[in-house]
Amino acid sequence: MTKDYNAETLFPVRLVEETVAVLRHRGARFITYKELQVPSLFPHRMAFGNYALEYLAYKARTTRHRLFRWPLALSSLFRLRGPRAWRRFFPTWGDTPPTVILQHDADRQPYKTVDLMRQEEAWGVRSSNYFFVRRHQWDDDHEPYELDVAELCRLESAGLEVGYHLNAYELAGYDLARAWEIVAHDVAWFQARFNLRTFVPHGGVRGPGGLNNAFIPYRGPLQDLVWAYNGQGRYGFIKDISWSDGEVYVTALADPRCVAASLVPGQRALFLMHPQYYGDRLMPEWEKLPLARLGWWRDLWGLGPA
Repeated sequence: MTKDYNAETLFPVRLVEETVAVLRHRGARFITYKELQVPSLFPHRMAFGNYALEYLAYKARTTRHRLFRWPLALSSLFRLRGPRAWRRFFPTWGDTPPTVILQHDADRQPYKTVDLMRQEEAWGVRSSNYFFVRRHQWDDDHEPYELDVAELCRLESAGLEVGYHLNAYELAGYDLARAWEIVAHDVAWFQARFNLRTFVPHGGVRGPGGLNNAFIPYRGPLQDLVWAYNGQGRYGFIKDISWSDGEVYVTALADPRCVAASLVPGQRALFLMHPQYYGDRLMPEWEKLPLARLGWWRDLWGLGPA
């Protein structure tokens, strides 16, 4: 059974293209998570300090004023003064173009993620893309989840990242011993097919005590991978600006094109877009969502005023 391509479409694909165009106009440089140079000063690279040091090193590279590199980096990390404020006093700070990561989590319909990756290849940008080995399925949910490994290998060789979307804790019913067996299998599966460098936990349906996949300990087969995002505030990529459609069913989102337009030199940003939400025909029952009240979103679909 193949699910309707537009069963969950909330945004036209051109929103991604237009956001990328704005980022390019801002001079953004697109990178993938696997390019991050995360130090290993703390056990298992698990402490927040490793990601803070990586971020500080990035900030230190984005200013020409040697004397002020580390104070400026620290100020940005702790949000003491923003880049716009510093540039009043040191106008050449931030001459380095902003850096952007496009992240796509293939929670459903992985072929839509592959389609978007092909388009990004044509646009000349790179993205970091995260896939399950096996998707959790409930009694009323039997949607297939099959990966086009050959095409993903080709796209990886073209510079796009293929990573592991960890859902082992949820698959194991939040039994940690069983979860480690699944993690070991999944990591080996990816390593046998791709140049696996990073992983991202899937939120998933919460278990006892509010557990989800992001609560899995950072050890075992995971410790040689970079925990790129979604780590309950403990781990992961530090950024100045972010936009995510992950809460689209409960949150009124800002226009990502406007968020992209706010990016300035020396900053870095994350745009997390789930490809199952992007297509060419709006899903049924869209009027129940917070998006339905937003003028910028209605304009995308030509719906007129709310």
